[in-house]
Amino acid sequence: MSRDTKVRILNGALVADIFRGPAARPHSLFKVIHDNKTDEYLRWEEVWNANISLEGNKKWMTVHESGVYLVYVQLTYSLKNSPRVDLSMRVEFGYPEGMEEFIGAFDTRQPTDKEQDAHLSKFFLLHMKDGNRLSIKARPKERIKYNDVRPFSSFITIVRYADWSG
Repeated sequence: MSRDTKVRILNGALVADIFRGPAARPHSLFKVIHDNKTDEYLRWEEVWNANISLEGNKKWMTVHESGVYLVYVQLTYSLKNSPRVDLSMRVEFGYPEGMEEFIGAFDTRQPTDKEQDAHLSKFFLLHMKDGNRLSIKARPKERIKYNDVRPFSSFITIVRYADWSG
């Protein structure tokens, strides 16, 4: 890698552009939307979708085709005028026999006088069957950047990576 190579935080618009062309695998992209609920669940809006439905409460995504799914979640938090804050993102995975929660990412930030953004991101590889669902919990939810200057910077993308019915 050359010294001129720059690492960039992905934003939802860039991911959407990547997936706009013809694709061999079904994929979906959802962006975080603001809500006034006091729970930790994030609510979503569909940007691009194939084989996944968003339930009426907009917090659960349900797959309709069994397979191995590559899931990427990125959340952008605004820390302007923030005291020390503990950030976390967790994935809740639901299936007929029960529910599991996975720690996705966490970080602790110290206070600063200037505005700063903190990005939490994580990849998951999940074997999901038709009807399985997932949601994302975030803390503190009120610090997520909902109205960013970019089209969106807090999103989830889900790609059906492989067919695996075992």
